[in-house]
Order: sequence, then structure tokens, then C-alpha cells
Amino acid sequence: VNVFDASSEEGSPVEINLENPGNAVESITMEVCDEDDYLSFMRCEITERTEGFLCRASETDEGCSSVMLFSMGGASVIEEGTGPIFTLQHVISDEAPADECRTLTTGNAEVTDAYGFPLDVISSQGEFCFAAEVEPEDPDEDTDDDGVIDELDECPDTNPSADPDYGSDIIIEDCETDALND
Repeated sequence: VNVFDASSEEGSPVEINLENPGNAVESITMEVCDEDDYLSFMRCEITERTEGFLCRASETDEGCSSVMLFSMGGASVIEEGTGPIFTLQHVISDEAPADECRTLTTGNAEVTDAYGFPLDVISSQGEFCFAAEVEPEDPDEDTDDDGVIDELDECPDTNPSADPDYGSDIIIEDCETDALND
């Protein structure tokens, strides 16, 4: 199950696997769709199994990406085996429901073997989940979130930056002291 994190600037990856135990594969085209259109396609990347191939993809209507995986020279094939053949990177919509799962489908797959003959393939569904909303981390592991860890914090329960006079000169009985309120 892929867990998609909306805060990721690199995009969230979806690995597409191929099981081809009996035939080497020369090219593949298919559609990869999410049922609610919460994913926006960014890019397609090859894997170790598909070195020497190009992966081209574009977003189509209603949450689908059209993907082509092919060899430029025509001499490369995906050897017999099982495993990932390409990765699609997506950006997640702000409307995606946190902590819920959806189905990712593959369809309209056309696969040719090493001799250019069509192969029958079975498309399988995949599941992905959207990451739960996470509370912002406290960088100082401290109850006052002032950036100073409790062990070194002179006032571990007080955040001085919350004081409206923080950073200004301390004034005592209308006299400026030239000391900063820190």
C-alpha cells in the first residue's frame, strides 16, 4: 500500500509492477487511474528492470495517466521476471481525505513481446492511502516551543517570543535600561 503525503514536494510515488515469467517484453502502454482524481501526474521514471527504456506519460481526463514504456533502439527488453517497471510521481490535491484509502487501477494495457507480438496481460488494482494529518513537530521537544530544549531552557514553561515586548528594550518606571527583553 502506497501512503501519499500531501506535504511532499518531490511528489508521491506509485510503483507499477510487471509479472512476465514466460516472455521478455519490448513495450507497454496502459492507463493508470485514481477513482476520485485526487492525484495530479508529475513525472514517470524507469526502474532497474527497465534501464535502457523511456517512460513517457501524460495526464488525461478524470484522474488517469496514459503511460508508454518503450526502448529507443528496439534492442532492449524487460527480461522475464517480476518486479517494478516504472514509477509515477504525483502531487496530491488539498481536498484529498486524510487517513483514507482508495483504489488505483490499471487498464487498457497493450504489451508486446521481444518479437513485437502482442501479449495478454491481466491488470491488477492497487491500493493507496493518504497520510493522516500530522500535528506540527515541536523543534525543541519542549512544552513552550521556544526553540530551546528543556535541559538548557531557563524558563521551560514560558515562550518569550509570545510576549509582545520580546526583543525590545526593557523599560522600568519609564526609564529605558538598554537591556533587551529576551
